[in-house]
Amino acid sequence: MDVEKHEAAKAPSAGENPALELFFPEGLFGFATPRYFTLNPYLPPDGSPSPFFLLQSNEDDLCFPLISPELLILEYKPEPPAELLAKLGAGSQAELAAFAIVTLRERVEEITVNLQGPILLNPRSRLGLQFVVEQYPLRCPLLTAPQA
Repeated sequence: MDVEKHEAAKAPSAGENPALELFFPEGLFGFATPRYFTLNPYLPPDGSPSPFFLLQSNEDDLCFPLISPELLILEYKPEPPAELLAKLGAGSQAELAAFAIVTLRERVEEITVNLQGPILLNPRSRLGLQFVVEQYPLRCPLLTAPQA
């Protein structure tokens, strides 16, 4: 995989469109394709602030709602192995942003967040991947998330 090709893209600054184009060389768990996505903040229709983001496929209609796992567990610090850092073109974990996929349900009380399969993004290289962190739950309730 050619990391340099993806490093040429500049991450958006505060005054620009906040969309971030990303490439997932290995896809996401359960979705080998698509691999090209756009990350946008979720903007509620009423204009209120939101902690959510949308990871939208550039290749089909697939879209994942995301949230920062640190909003649910303050000490959420998955430690990716050196090989994953290298795949993302990162020298350290500090260069990465972690997100968790939100699973929507009919009843808001049943909405869960996958803390076991975080998505790591390197905004500089515009690369992303998903990996397993077994010490965290697969289905953490959004509204009653434990605080570490």
